[in-house]
Amino acid sequence: MIACRIRFFPLALAILLLASCAHNGTPEVQNATQEVWDFELTGDTRGNCKMLLARTKVQNDLFRIAGSFSGMTYDYVGGPGELDCKFNGKLKNRNLDCEFTGWGDMEEVVFLNGRFTGTLNDEEGSGEWQVTHTRGSSAGTWKMKRRSL
Repeated sequence: MIACRIRFFPLALAILLLASCAHNGTPEVQNATQEVWDFELTGDTRGNCKMLLARTKVQNDLFRIAGSFSGMTYDYVGGPGELDCKFNGKLKNRNLDCEFTGWGDMEEVVFLNGRFTGTLNDEEGSGEWQVTHTRGSSAGTWKMKRRSL
């Protein structure tokens, strides 16, 4: 009987600890403003993507941003295919700096690791991007336009 209780106690403790941690979401995500953008890529990879962006104010003119973008593209090495990426970064005084990771499903499926930088206001933005993947690297420019509600 005591051996059964000793075996049961760690399991019960683990379940209680998991349940107590499950409700602790990040407050930044809960307070973030969700935005929908058209994200156009030009350069070594060309295409139009839909971007979901969450902007969280940290202090005056400084925002933490995170989100995802996906869409059909054409890469000079990989050919036509679909991108699916997640990003995070910051927006300070309209200067954008983000890192992203994801997948490109083109001639072959490749893991993507990149960065985009530039300027962004409430309605539009533009800048440069770079990405590395198993077939090499790509670079180019981007433009964003916020979708109206």
